[in-house]
Amino acid sequence: MATFVLSILIIAVIIGLLVLPMVVDRGRRGGKLRILAHQQGYRYEPYVAADRHIRSADFLILTCSQYRHCPHFIEGTLTTDHDTKKITAFDCTVIAASQTYTQTLIIMECPLAFRGRIALSYKRWLALDTFTDQLKAPLKLHDRDDKPSQLASWSIQSEPVHHMKQWLSYKAIEWLLAHPHLHIEWSDGMLLACQPGALLDADDLLGAIQQVNELSAALTQ
Repeated sequence: MATFVLSILIIAVIIGLLVLPMVVDRGRRGGKLRILAHQQGYRYEPYVAADRHIRSADFLILTCSQYRHCPHFIEGTLTTDHDTKKITAFDCTVIAASQTYTQTLIIMECPLAFRGRIALSYKRWLALDTFTDQLKAPLKLHDRDDKPSQLASWSIQSEPVHHMKQWLSYKAIEWLLAHPHLHIEWSDGMLLACQPGALLDADDLLGAIQQVNELSAALTQ
């Protein structure tokens, strides 16, 4: 009996340690994100189930994270002089080989004239293992000689292989070189960006969305 009670207490403590940061964060960062979303006409939810359309895009970071739920989910549209794009932002945690990363993802509509997927970062930090789901179509890690000279030291994975150079236009390369701290993916007409380990506060979110929109514009020109 004593062992059973002790086990219950241990489980309760673990649950409390997991829930407490979420409760505290919801009252501070979450509250500010809610206010920002309301001001911008966006939808804000503290916690929602994973979006099926986003899941079907087979993003590498979401596959590595076992993406099932979205904390601090924000959804809306960004209207520019040229078009209107759907945007989504939420927090995502990835358990990598050396540490755990929690970051805010920004996903933006970005239709291009070809299909496929690409994932880029200055240093490779994501890798599938036996504990994660597997990609529907594996990404190929490009050799140094395959990549544009400006990005020779970057980690670039794509599928199909030949679309990598189509995607990496001159303007896109310029943008990437100016933002080496970001992880970037494109799949199924959607552009994803995040800074590994960085959660965006309300004061930073709109600026980050604008930066992603700049890359989207570079890709579609």
